[in-house]
Order: sequence, then C-alpha cells, then structure tokens
Amino acid sequence: MELLGTDATGHVASMPVLVLIALAGLIFMGPVQQPEATRKAREAMVSVLCYHSVEPRPATDLAVTPEMLEQHLRIIRRLELPTLTASEVTDWLQDPRNKGRRAVCLTFDDGYGTVRTRAWPLLKPYGAKATLFIHPRAIGTNGKLSWGHLARWPGKALRCSVMA
Repeated sequence: MELLGTDATGHVASMPVLVLIALAGLIFMGPVQQPEATRKAREAMVSVLCYHSVEPRPATDLAVTPEMLEQHLRIIRRLELPTLTASEVTDWLQDPRNKGRRAVCLTFDDGYGTVRTRAWPLLKPYGAKATLFIHPRAIGTNGKLSWGHLARWPGKALRCSVMA
C-alpha cells in the first residue's frame, strides 16, 4: 500500500459502477481492426480503479463491499495484470518492455479507516499494490485513518508523502 496526499477535490457519485465498467473493459478488450485501436493495442496501458470506503452494507455510492473488492482482485489475478502504485505508473508506461501490456493502479481516496481494516486484508493475499490519497487535514477525522495508524501501517509497501 502506498500513501500519497492530495487536495481531495471532487468525488464521482457512482464509483462501484465505474470500477465494474473499467474491469469489464479489461476483460473484454480484444483486437479491433481500426487503425487508432491497433496503434493503441501496441502501447502499454494502465487502468486506474478508484475506491473510497469498503463497507459490508454501503450507505453511499462511494463505498464498495468487501466481496466486490475481492471479486475485482480475483479478476485482476485471473487476467494476470500487475498492480502498480500511483508513483510506478509513469515508469511502467515508459518502459519499452511493457509495449502491448496492461496493468492496474488501485487507489483509495480520502483515507477511510476501512482501507486499513477491510481493504488491506484483502489486498495482501493477492499481493496487490494500492495507493491511498488523503488530505492532511482529514487525517484522524470522521472515520478517517489517524496519524498513529499511518505510522504503524501493516505493510512494507507503504510510501508516505502528504501534500497540502
């Protein structure tokens, strides 16, 4: 899990639906005989799947159930797609060895505590990397991760960079 800060501007109201659409695109993307599509097929591609909170009974469209997140992780594994942190995306896309390959960047916005209690336990067995975006003023407020949680993060793949 990688931790990066952001100014947390704007939210998409139907995130789980967008994630499913992105996953469907990964599964059903096949060769298309159009020149533009053919050119893009030779390029490396990273799909970004954005999550917020992981809840057993989501109260908003910004939350996903643990079962749905695990289903997404199973699809990513079945397709043998590498997961990248946000800071790895640019290098991965520019690496000539990745021409024609696809990868996934998983992100969790706003620093909800469920990233630690529900998402991380699901990501870990899949060996999936992810990036957490949180505004410094949100840390420790209203169900968000605290500075203590961040200091004792359960994974070695944590990189912390808080930006205002």
